[in-house]
This record gives sequence, structure tokens and C-alpha cells, in this order.
Amino acid sequence: MKVPEISAFVLVFNERDNLAATVEGLRFILAELCDRFEIILVDDGSEDDTWQRIVARSEKDRRVRGQRQHNNFGIEAAWRKGLQAA
Repeated sequence: MKVPEISAFVLVFNERDNLAATVEGLRFILAELCDRFEIILVDDGSEDDTWQRIVARSEKDRRVRGQRQHNNFGIEAAWRKGLQAA
């Protein structure tokens, strides 16, 4: 994939039930803005299967990437990780 024109990142924590709708909504909006975009999902130490769903989604769509923090370090650390990934 070429370098994305837009990198959007979302911080998630125990969001297994909302992940699919979030990604689909972002994909729809970003596709209206440009051809090359990426969605980075930053898992801030989820205790459910959010991370597994991120992995599965990224395997289906190369525009979706995951970043994982194994513990919940708080919003500042998750933002930093998302910015670094973008």
C-alpha cells in the first residue's frame, strides 16, 4: 500500500461489541475524503477479545492496523502510541 493520505486512530478498551461499527463508519467517511487512508486501532489493555477482533479485521483489510498495550496505561500513553503509529 502507498503511503496513506490520512491516518485515523481510535483508542479502544473493551470495545468488542462496537469495533465493527466503528471501523465501518470510519471507512465510509475516510473513503469519501481520499483514496489512501489507514485506520489504527489502539487497544489500551482490553480484558475482552477486542484485540483478537482487531487482528481479524486487519487480516481482512490492509488499511486497518492494530497497536496493542498489554496493560491499561491510560489515555495519554494510548494517544502517544497512536500518534507514533500514524
